[in-house]
Amino acid sequence: MIRSASLRLAAGEDEGASRPGEYRVLLLATLITTTRELAVKLRSLSPTGATIEGFNLPAEGTDVILKRGMLEAFATVAWAEGRRCAIQFETALSDEDVCAQIRPSHPTAAPAEEEEHRRPGFHAVTITDEDRRTAAEWAQPTGRLAYRD
Repeated sequence: MIRSASLRLAAGEDEGASRPGEYRVLLLATLITTTRELAVKLRSLSPTGATIEGFNLPAEGTDVILKRGMLEAFATVAWAEGRRCAIQFETALSDEDVCAQIRPSHPTAAPAEEEEHRRPGFHAVTITDEDRRTAAEWAQPTGRLAYRD
């Protein structure tokens, strides 16, 4: 009991969930049937089942596998209605499995060392007499502009 209570506190169990131990979530997952794989959204998750949202969901009674990260759970579609369905897990998930899906424990990446971004400095460039003559020639108008006067 203490473990379940601490799980609810750690995961921030939603007050609006319809059953104890059910967490309202919005997570991407894959639903695998014998003929296809579907990209779906997990809308709620509990140790005994989940609510799924997606397109072309399997019919009621279909055996499926819910896959998300390291989790692979065998389940059966309990009901299907429009773009939503509910699945019931063959074996209940442990509190650790549920918590891992709600609050993944990724090791926090070390902050990347900030690169120093600076504008290029001004360097004294020696200009030769030839470079000066070329610049003066470029500054002279050519073509029709030269004959306007």
